[in-house]
Amino acid sequence: MSETEEFSHPTRDGERDVLELEMEQSVRQIESRRTQLGVLIGSGILQLPIWGFAMSYGVFQQYYFDNWALKGDRSVTGVIGTTANGVMYLSMPLLFALFTRRWAHRRQLAALCGTVIACASFFLSSYSTTVGHLLATQGIVSALGCALVYSPTTLSLGEWYSTGNRALAYGIVLSCKNIVGTGCPFLLRALIDHYGFRTTLKAWTAIVGGTSILGIFLIPTHPSKVSIHQTRARKIPWEFLRHRSIYFYSIAIIFQSSGYGIPQTYLSTYARDITMLSQTSGTLMLALFNAPGIIASSFFGWLSDNKRVTLSTQAVSSIPPICCTLATFLFWGLTTQGSLGLLIIFSMTFGFFSGGYSATWGGMLKQMEHESAERNEPVDPGMLYGLLNGVRGIGYASGGFAGMELLNAGTISASSRFGYGTSYGPLILFTGLSSLLGGSKSWSYNTLKARSVLNFKGIPYTQSWVSYPDIKLLGASLGLPPNPQGRAYTLPTIVHKPSVTSTPSGAITDSIAIALHLDKAFPSPPLFPSGDASYALFVAVAKIITLIEPGFRPYVVPRVPAHLDERGKQYFTETRSVALGKPLHQVLPTDKETIDKLWKLVETESAPLVKMLKGREQKKGPFFEGEKAGFADLWVACHLAFIERFDKELFGKILGLGNGELKALYEACLPWVEGQGEEKEWPIPQAA
Repeated sequence: MSETEEFSHPTRDGERDVLELEMEQSVRQIESRRTQLGVLIGSGILQLPIWGFAMSYGVFQQYYFDNWALKGDRSVTGVIGTTANGVMYLSMPLLFALFTRRWAHRRQLAALCGTVIACASFFLSSYSTTVGHLLATQGIVSALGCALVYSPTTLSLGEWYSTGNRALAYGIVLSCKNIVGTGCPFLLRALIDHYGFRTTLKAWTAIVGGTSILGIFLIPTHPSKVSIHQTRARKIPWEFLRHRSIYFYSIAIIFQSSGYGIPQTYLSTYARDITMLSQTSGTLMLALFNAPGIIASSFFGWLSDNKRVTLSTQAVSSIPPICCTLATFLFWGLTTQGSLGLLIIFSMTFGFFSGGYSATWGGMLKQMEHESAERNEPVDPGMLYGLLNGVRGIGYASGGFAGMELLNAGTISASSRFGYGTSYGPLILFTGLSSLLGGSKSWSYNTLKARSVLNFKGIPYTQSWVSYPDIKLLGASLGLPPNPQGRAYTLPTIVHKPSVTSTPSGAITDSIAIALHLDKAFPSPPLFPSGDASYALFVAVAKIITLIEPGFRPYVVPRVPAHLDERGKQYFTETRSVALGKPLHQVLPTDKETIDKLWKLVETESAPLVKMLKGREQKKGPFFEGEKAGFADLWVACHLAFIERFDKELFGKILGLGNGELKALYEACLPWVEGQGEEKEWPIPQAA
């Protein structure tokens, strides 16, 4: 489906004065970058209270076995760690959905509530006398509290890094998670040896409370989400469920995570029972399992974001599970009594690749976002990330229960000298096999302008997608007069009989006419907050955009057909080739001289916009009028979104102009630009 409105290109004679951009960093930009850094640091700190217990549970598991003083089945303790991981991940789709929009402004409060829940459950678990109580407090309630800390803060992290290096940011935070997994086993082992598990749990309660509060206050909610609950609520887009990628990756994640939690839980007891190593060696195995993930997470995050390495998302995400399978079968399965070296190799190899698997999710998200864009479908990356975490929870939970049963299943037919021939043999096979198995939006800036105005004002609406050849038929059937210049009929078009009286159908076309009409019919919030001064600002901004446009259209127009339906693709290719006087594919610049010339034009003509957004000293807010958004801001954001749909490299370069002023504007306007109405099929009349 497609939609468009033509824009004329002005011609200019003579020289024109160009405002030069001042290169000094403004206080506002310094604060913005400090905030981003603070968010990254805060997210790293939070890995300790969120994951420290779950990643080090093997230490407690070993203690419970060696010093049994609880009522109930001892084997149930093997489920607690994987249950905690499972509960955390399973709750994330719901929590991500709640805090993406509806409760976005209460993210910090929710994270603090999660801290209270986690602290209370860990403290109560120190008084446990039964296995059931231990499972409830450590495996379920504490996990819910940690998930309530994780979900809102992770959403904010993704939004602060939404326009660049998101996969790398995730990778750095996951590296911090693995630092926690490396150090925590030694810390908890030392505390347990000196004070027992009950006092250790009380100390852990204090650690969770202190680090959580510090990390939470370093992660403010992104400005684009602070007031989003006041705008018109929109339904969560589920169109991505029609794509095969979500199911392919979900199945892979379920299998990978079902095997990932088993070494975390049983490595310590395996080192003691089978290879006859000391308690310290068992703790060392757990630390060595988590340590390589420090490097792996950043590496796979970089690999997913890197433009120079030509590996597909499927290829990058297949590397970890394949290598985990080889490590399990070749190293863990062949360990013998006293074989410390081979077990160390397994711990580090499996830990490196399994620890880096989550960092490939950034690439998965980008692929699924691209698939939605190709189909002109809306998609919510935060919700996608929450769902991936949810299916990982299914894997953790199923792997935990399977591990308990497999440990009691007896041995398999193999030499008892090796790990395969011990009671852990079925676990080893399950871990290896499960690891192996783990391996659209509106695009036209003119239609985006109309939609962004509707979203900005919180006006409920339905939307219909119209193919290029049907635009003329639709316009004529609605009684719209043909345009005096350019193409006779264009989009966007809105229909609202209660307020539009110029046509019997209640239809009006042209993005500017639509905006002015909606601002008059629905005056709050105003598109022109300072009245005529804001309107004059918009006229100036629109003029500047027309000067920038010749620099980016050659990159965009040739790529439009790939995003259209077959009829629209043929129509667009034929009509634009005639209009441009050459085949459409020849419009895309390829030689360095033309590329440099076009970029120089974009850079030069964008300088006044950057300077206007920067404003005078003490200016606050990302918009042209500081903290008051208006139509001029939406106009620029929609053109940036238009470029982002077709050329992400050029989009990134433009956002990098100045000191990030355009980036800040775009991020602040994203909820209005990306908002979607309810889908509705509009009947298209047949040609006579």
